[in-house]
Amino acid sequence: LHISIGINHSMVEDPALLAALGLNIFWMWVPKLIMAIVAVHTYRSIRYLKNKLLSSN
Repeated sequence: LHISIGINHSMVEDPALLAALGLNIFWMWVPKLIMAIVAVHTYRSIRYLKNKLLSSN
């Protein structure tokens, strides 16, 4: 959870500032959300594999 929050801390700030410049909010949210999901799943997969390898020895 903390990884996702770290990536998405600006989900409110950036769109509010850049929407004033006329940028589409959708393209500011979707990439951040996708990368947060990828980062969390990658982190969890690495932790799972490390624990599995360490417990098999």
